[in-house]
Amino acid sequence: MTHRPTENDCELMDALAHRHGGVFSVVEADQVGLDDWGRRGLVRSGLLLRLRRGWHATEAALTAGSAPDPPELEVPEPIRRAEALHRLMVRSYQVEYARRAVVTGHSALLMMGLPAHGARLGQVSLARTRPGRTRAAKTLLLGPHDPGATVSEAGVVDAATAVVEHGLRAGMRSALASSDQALRAGSTDVAALREAIARARNRTGVPALHALPSLVDPVAESVGESLLRFDLMMAGFAVESQVRLTTRSGARRVDFVIKGTRVIVEFDGLKKFAGPRSSGAVPATFARDAELIELGYQVVHVFWNELGDIKLLQRRVMSAHRASARAVGA
Repeated sequence: MTHRPTENDCELMDALAHRHGGVFSVVEADQVGLDDWGRRGLVRSGLLLRLRRGWHATEAALTAGSAPDPPELEVPEPIRRAEALHRLMVRSYQVEYARRAVVTGHSALLMMGLPAHGARLGQVSLARTRPGRTRAAKTLLLGPHDPGATVSEAGVVDAATAVVEHGLRAGMRSALASSDQALRAGSTDVAALREAIARARNRTGVPALHALPSLVDPVAESVGESLLRFDLMMAGFAVESQVRLTTRSGARRVDFVIKGTRVIVEFDGLKKFAGPRSSGAVPATFARDAELIELGYQVVHVFWNELGDIKLLQRRVMSAHRASARAVGA
C-alpha cells in the first residue's frame, strides 16, 4: 500500500525545513510527529529527499539551490544540482556539529559560490574547532584544527584556507582554478594564500602547493581557462593571458598567446557551441579566427573534453607554431 502524504505531513515537513534552511534530522521529525511512515510518503511523492543517514532535505530547497548560474560560469544542470545537494549536506553537518567544527575545503568554496573542480561532492569537509583526531567517513571528512583560519559568522573558513584545504585533496590544478576565481571575486589575495600554505606546512601534500601564489591569475574568466593555463604550463609553454589584439574589425581579446610565438590558444566552453544561444557561434568564431590569421597568428581551440591531455596540447600548439612560421616566411 502506497502512503500519500497528508496535509499535516507537508506542514510538519515545511516547519522542520524552515529551522535549518531546508534540512532536518529524523530525530527532529519524530519529535514533532512526522514519523517514518509519513516521511516515506513525502519521499515517494518527490517532496522530500534522503540526504544522508538520519537526515532529510526538501526538494524545494534543492531546486532553489540549483538555480541557473550566470552564463559565464557554464555549469551543467546535473553538476549544479549535485553542488546544491552538497550545500544541503553541509547545512546538516553544521547543525549536527554546531560549534565543534567549521566548514572548510571544497565545502567552504561551494558555500561561498566559488568553484571546487575535482571535489568529491558526496563528502563534506569540516575542520575541528579544537584539537582532535581526523575522521574520514563516506559523507564526512573531519580535518584538523586550524587556529589561524578566519571563520565567518556562518561557520565557514576564509577563501584562502578553503583553497589550500581543497588543494591538499584535489591537487594543484584544482586549487589553481579555485584560487583564480577567488582572487577575481575579491574573496582573497596572494598574501592570504601564502599565509594559509605556511600554516599547513606540516600537512601531507602541502609542498605541491608552494608555487600556487606565483601561478594565480585573477584575469582568468572561467574554471576551464584556469585548467587550460595549467595544462599549457605542464606542456612546457609560457603564456600571456587575456591578450588584446587589433584586427580590421577592431580590438579582439584572446584567452592565451604562447610567448615567443604567434600561436593563440582559446578555451571553448560548454555553452559556446551548444544550446539556444549558440546558433551564431560557429560562423562568428570562423570570422574571428580569419581576422587573427590575417595578423599572422594561428588559433588553437581547446574544448572541455580535451583538457588534461598534455600530449595532444603539445602536438596542436607545435603544429600551429610551424604553420605560423611558414606563413611569415611565405
